[in-house]
Amino acid sequence: MQKNKGTEQKKSITLEELQQHSCRYDLWISVDGKVYDVTKWIDDHPSGEIPLLNLAGQEATDPFLAFHPPSSRKLFHRFLAGHVEERDLAAGMVVDPFGDVVHLAVHEDLQIGTMAVLLELLQGDVLLLPGFHVLLLDVS
Repeated sequence: MQKNKGTEQKKSITLEELQQHSCRYDLWISVDGKVYDVTKWIDDHPSGEIPLLNLAGQEATDPFLAFHPPSSRKLFHRFLAGHVEERDLAAGMVVDPFGDVVHLAVHEDLQIGTMAVLLELLQGDVLLLPGFHVLLLDVS
């Protein structure tokens, strides 16, 4: 591998190639457009082999983000095998976890009483209390 300003240049990997590495003895996953060879990690994975086997050869960003603390990313770099090929990313074949951000909004058609309650809840630290979260979705 070539070095470039202190960072390793990893190869570009197609999704088809990623899918070929989908068994216990040859296990790759993709997270955030990067491909990781976790074959050697499978025996040491804290949750066992089943989660890795279920995601073998696939895009695994959502499960990774859901079940791993941000600090785990620091350890993950040692398994980096490459990056998902640009044409696969551009074709939308790998899901961007932040691509469909839901924007919060207050709708004008809410009742006046409801709006007053919402405004009261949205002020101060009351939102940090359990059970006091208000989610308003803008579906337009």
